[in-house]
Amino acid sequence: MARIKGPDIDKLDTRLQRIFEAQAQQYGQPLTGQHIAAHSPEVFNGMRGMFGALHKSGLLEPALRNLLNRHVALINHCPY
Repeated sequence: MARIKGPDIDKLDTRLQRIFEAQAQQYGQPLTGQHIAAHSPEVFNGMRGMFGALHKSGLLEPALRNLLNRHVALINHCPY
C-alpha cells in the first residue's frame, strides 16, 4: 500500500479519469506512482512525458525496464 494516497479519481478531470480507467483495465488498478503524481497535474504530465519518451526511445529493452521497476519497488518496500 502506498504511503501517500492518490486523489479521488472521480474528482479528477476527465482526461486523467480515462488514463486511470485504462490503467485499471490493463493492470488491475491505477499505477500507484502516477496516481500519487495526479495531486499535481504539472508533475503528472511531466512524469508521463518522461516515461513515454523513455518507452518510445527504445533505450531500455522491455526486460531490463521490468527488472528496474521491480528493483525500485523492492528498494521502496512496494509490492510490484
